[in-house]
Amino acid sequence: MSLSAKTLTSAAALLAVLSLSACGSGTSFGLTKTENDQRSYTVAQKLTGLRVTGHTGKVEIVGADVSAVSVTEKLRFTDNGHPNARHQVTGGVLELTYSCPGSISLSGRTCEVDYRVTVPRALTAELRTDTGDITASGLTGSVTARANTGTITGTALRPAASAHVTARTDTGSIRLSLGTAPADVNAHANTGQIRILVPSTGQYAVTADTNTGKKKITVPTSSSAPHTIQARTDTGDVTIASA
Repeated sequence: MSLSAKTLTSAAALLAVLSLSACGSGTSFGLTKTENDQRSYTVAQKLTGLRVTGHTGKVEIVGADVSAVSVTEKLRFTDNGHPNARHQVTGGVLELTYSCPGSISLSGRTCEVDYRVTVPRALTAELRTDTGDITASGLTGSVTARANTGTITGTALRPAASAHVTARTDTGSIRLSLGTAPADVNAHANTGQIRILVPSTGQYAVTADTNTGKKKITVPTSSSAPHTIQARTDTGDVTIASA
């Protein structure tokens, strides 16, 4: 065998060993192992509101006939990217959030938290995630939901007449189903459909707009109505109908 052939053979063997070693260590080629962790806890003190600030992961809030708040956090992470999930009560508001190691966003690794929170129905909810869906159900208080990328869904909401329901997503749909009419509903999507269902009794001051899509409004409307609905999407259909 010539020197050139021997050199090529040795180089190929070395490359194979290094490739196997890298794969085995899980530090290259995107083969890092994703791990899962979960923790649940109860907050028994009297609260007036809930604020969830997520980054990557789903946020689900369930209103129920309970006196305490129950929280379940599902963590997903790779390597040294374990999320640091925190909660505290400030001024009667339960605040849930988490942070990741400083380099995790640049490494392509995973650091995510899904939240599922059961709360008293009348609690005010402020929900935020960068990437992930937001779901709220069974609430009677005001709801504010904001996602950069994700679908926002509100089901079986029965807001008080003075309550406010606000939903905004840059990329994703908004679907709201309300059993009672709040003071106002405000829904805005850059790219995504908006569908709002409200009681057929009474009238609504409706402002609806879409740059690319269809508008369908079948509820009674009046510019002087005490309940207002604003719905706008740049790309997608807008539907406002009876529940």
